Amino acid sequence: MKAYEIGAKLEMLDHRVRLNIAGYLMNRSGTQIDFDNVDTTQFLPGTNIPNPTFNLHTENTQNAPGISKIRGIEVDFTARPIDNLTIGASYAYTSIKVPATPNPNPGPTFGVLTPVYTVYTPPNAASGYIDYEIPINDMALRFHIDANYADAQYSFQSESVKTDSSFIVNGRIALADIKLNQTTKFTLSAWSRNLLNEQHIYRRSAANAAVLGDYANFNPPRTFGFEAAVKF
Repeated sequence: MKAYEIGAKLEMLDHRVRLNIAGYLMNRSGTQIDFDNVDTTQFLPGTNIPNPTFNLHTENTQNAPGISKIRGIEVDFTARPIDNLTIGASYAYTSIKVPATPNPNPGPTFGVLTPVYTVYTPPNAASGYIDYEIPINDMALRFHIDANYADAQYSFQSESVKTDSSFIVNGRIALADIKLNQTTKFTLSAWSRNLLNEQHIYRRSAANAAVLGDYANFNPPRTFGFEAAVKF
């Protein structure tokens, strides 16, 4: 592995603004790639004798030839423009290219150069949040909201099929530091994940497309709840 990175960490405006930025590149040789294999031959060739390895699932590891190239940029921003208000945002760009790799599994695909897709690594991902606090005597009313975006991405290294892009918003409201006595404080909060009830496919496969079509998994729907915490 040869890795290079350049970046900066900045604080400005009386430490109310913080900006971190970095760019990196990596050249990696001998990337390990896993290949799955399922023996679908029910009988030994030319006979009615059951194949002892029928439905046997094996996995073999092969080193990718040549150089895998990884490139990326990361940016992280935090600001406190006024007292009790904090805002933040981040962005990441990632590019990964792995050379096609010979399939090590026995059968008709043995030795065939197979494209390799990096899973769960969106080319572009971004997030942002807002935190605001209102003092109420000795207590505090706190508001939090965050949003997270990701490009469509691969979920299986051997399949070119991608998931959906996603945009998830979460929120929380809390009444904190409620005094129960001199040493014990109480916090009550309400929260929601996937506040906008956004729906997307986060895992998808076309392995059985010719027979059954694609299959996929969807993200959880909107959820919400309440929490109570005691600090003593």
